[in-house]
Amino acid sequence: MEMLAVGEFISFPPSVLALRLALGGTLLIAAFGKLRDQRGFASGLADYRLFPSVLLHPLAWIVPLTELVVAAALLLVGYRAHTLCHWPLLVDASIHRHT
Repeated sequence: MEMLAVGEFISFPPSVLALRLALGGTLLIAAFGKLRDQRGFASGLADYRLFPSVLLHPLAWIVPLTELVVAAALLLVGYRAHTLCHWPLLVDASIHRHT
């Protein structure tokens, strides 16, 4: 396993990079929209009648925060994660990518 220098990019084919940027950007925008209008998002979840009403408020937080984490992983994991932040998820993803 080859170690990368601090700040060095992991290279991706251009098509993979484009898909990661598109999906990461979409998730980022969607998460901010849901966080900005949590009551509206919870109301939309209630309209589906899939979840008990007691779970609607927690889901209105959990779903957009999960989208933010996935968006960050898609957009930032091309760097060595420890140079950006100390999120265990990103560090684990960047290390295990080459094993």
